[in-house]
Amino acid sequence: MLTMDCTDIFSHFRDEDKLVLLLIFKCDGSIFGGYLRDSIAGETPSDIDVAMLEKMFGYFIVGMTKLGYTAIPTTDNGEHWLFEPNKLSSEQKIKVEVILYPDTDIGLLLGPTCDPDFTVNTLAFDGRELYLWCDNDEFSITVSSVIEDIKNKESRRLIADEERETKLIRRGYLIYN
Repeated sequence: MLTMDCTDIFSHFRDEDKLVLLLIFKCDGSIFGGYLRDSIAGETPSDIDVAMLEKMFGYFIVGMTKLGYTAIPTTDNGEHWLFEPNKLSSEQKIKVEVILYPDTDIGLLLGPTCDPDFTVNTLAFDGRELYLWCDNDEFSITVSSVIEDIKNKESRRLIADEERETKLIRRGYLIYN
């Protein structure tokens, strides 16, 4: 089985994303899902999905603004935000989507609020540890098995989602139950 330490995973990230990623980790955020999958596979990710505690979010907004992003709330309750690169920037910046968690969740491993759809989308990384954001006992997966699936372009379907499955198939993944 394949494993990755912190240095290995950082080596897979695009250079143009590293300042944003360092800010995310400095703000105690975690990245999850497609960015990790695509980076490990050597493909260009379309966005960075982030989970972060509310207490660091003000600092994160200031940092992202300095890096050339605009913050856009995407829900009325302020729990989800989109950071779009400013149009004047000539760099190849990636959009960043943030889910905020209450500060009472300190100490939890952060990830998305939805159920996982495919095994290759279950990884999360907080700048120190690569982990599964879902209940790995329920799905019988490990970090190593997910990395192996990514490298082999295979994924187990956990929840049926035809649109997302089509996207993975277009990326060359073999989907199985």
